[in-house]
Amino acid sequence: MQAIFDGIVNRQDSGLDSPGGNDIYIYSVDIQPVELTAGQTFWINIVNHSPSSTSWGWYETADAGNAKQAQAPDFIWGSTESSMEQAFNLSGPDSVEQIFGDGFESRPRLVFASSGSYTGDLVTEAENMGLGPANGLEAGDMICQKMAEDAGLEGTYMAWLSDSGNSPSTRFNQSSAAYLLVTGTKVADDWDDLVDGSIDAAISKDATGANGANSNHWTGTLADGTPSAAFCQDWISSSDQDSAAWGRGAAGGTWTQQAFASCDSTLGIYCFEQ
Repeated sequence: MQAIFDGIVNRQDSGLDSPGGNDIYIYSVDIQPVELTAGQTFWINIVNHSPSSTSWGWYETADAGNAKQAQAPDFIWGSTESSMEQAFNLSGPDSVEQIFGDGFESRPRLVFASSGSYTGDLVTEAENMGLGPANGLEAGDMICQKMAEDAGLEGTYMAWLSDSGNSPSTRFNQSSAAYLLVTGTKVADDWDDLVDGSIDAAISKDATGANGANSNHWTGTLADGTPSAAFCQDWISSSDQDSAAWGRGAAGGTWTQQAFASCDSTLGIYCFEQ
């Protein structure tokens, strides 16, 4: 077996329990894509560096959903599945080393709706949260990052916002992997699917998996990820004389631009892992 990753992975609480009532955590890592052919076997080797008394269990979230149990600190799991989109949940402690072999795709990116509502003056909104943004886009990014960290999510999060000079199409990492809500619901297959004019599911859950604070969200962004026509003066205005594009928290094509709202309105924002 040729290893394509060797290191410490990210850990995230899935918010779910195993059939035995134990917490299920999601462990993930960025790896290079590997072409997989039907019938090929791939292996995942997990080395548990926690105390030997720790009990482990695999819970497969794709297809069959069968649990594969092991009590030893070190074990190997193999499968002949041909899907490139399989994901796995692993119950266990923080310190884990994983070595992925042929056939395991890059991990999905998480997406969530804000747990707060804000005027179009995102700079002031962020400052009121104790943050120090240099501009409106940075304010949105800081708000997203704070919500992610408060919820225990790892990684870098940015707001789905455009201004007069930048947009998600220029500043986002355009992932080749799926975009998922924190609850696991798929929003889009990849970046191209995200910006094709329609999404698969509403971005309606916040960073904890609860319902977002608002069904409407500031975006200033068209469906293809490029700037719309108005941005609350680059997200520094809460005046009823200024406006910005907003999206409706629903599946389909209006998620990022439904209409325009005056900047004294209070709406949510969308947050995307990079």
